[in-house]
Amino acid sequence: MSSKEVGSDSAKACYEPFGVSGYAVAFRLTRSEPIDNKMLKEMSGNLMMRITARCIERGAKFIGHIKSYMKTKDGYLKADTIGLNKGAYVESSITEPVSQAYLVINSIVQGIDKSQVKIATLEASNEVLLNYGFNIEIEKEHEYFDKFDIPIQPKGEESKLKQEKSK
Repeated sequence: MSSKEVGSDSAKACYEPFGVSGYAVAFRLTRSEPIDNKMLKEMSGNLMMRITARCIERGAKFIGHIKSYMKTKDGYLKADTIGLNKGAYVESSITEPVSQAYLVINSIVQGIDKSQVKIATLEASNEVLLNYGFNIEIEKEHEYFDKFDIPIQPKGEESKLKQEKSK
């Protein structure tokens, strides 16, 4: 296998020849009224299952994984699934209500191309996040996930989040 220039249109993820496609997106989320951990966990589980359902509706044969990581000033929340019949796993360290968050979603599926994975992920994200009262801003996105992953925390956010937490 020959190497390709990173960022060129001809560069492919190592799993694309096997019918596996991926999409990743990072959102900045804001909400006028804070939401508690219980509702965030419910939302995240619903989000995982909705993305999975949307991918299957578009023809996905296998869910490699759908996962998310949310960072807030108070902690983190992570969620993932490997299919509708498996449910969603959600874990959180958040203890205080949230009105701002940074959310990364990574969808890897087999059987549909990356444009369909992107559409399914964004449609489901809009449905679920808006339903829970969040305003959504896309900060960054990738059509596949490999060594060029989206960082869990945006650049410069560590000090900002620590400052907000200490208030």
